[in-house]
Amino acid sequence: MQCPTCGSTDVYRSRRRWYERLFNWLLWFHQRPYRCATCMSRFWLRLEPRVWRHTLKTRFRRVVLTWGWYGGALLLAVVVAWVMNLLHQKSQESNPIYDAAMKQGIAKKLDETDLTPEQKKAAEEFMKQNQK
Repeated sequence: MQCPTCGSTDVYRSRRRWYERLFNWLLWFHQRPYRCATCMSRFWLRLEPRVWRHTLKTRFRRVVLTWGWYGGALLLAVVVAWVMNLLHQKSQESNPIYDAAMKQGIAKKLDETDLTPEQKKAAEEFMKQNQK
């Protein structure tokens, strides 16, 4: 590669300015800036298609790998929250078999304990109210 001004081969890549980056990304302008070390002139060279395709692929891979971890973590958090919500809803629903077993256990305990007749009557009324 040679400098178009002085013909020197001592050329290196120059950095793009912010508006040049924007222009290149918006208009798909596949050129890179170079600077001559001898005369300090700045010039642009068009990239070969295989070079900018390779650059585009590597940038895409980098973005996917970087944001893929964040997306995976977000998806995992959503799934865990959904499962926890589902378990919470299931625990709030009344299960008739479980309720009947609990009531039978409570009734058995009421028979086994020494309660006054008023306490037994209050407990039976409470059980009737909760059956409805």
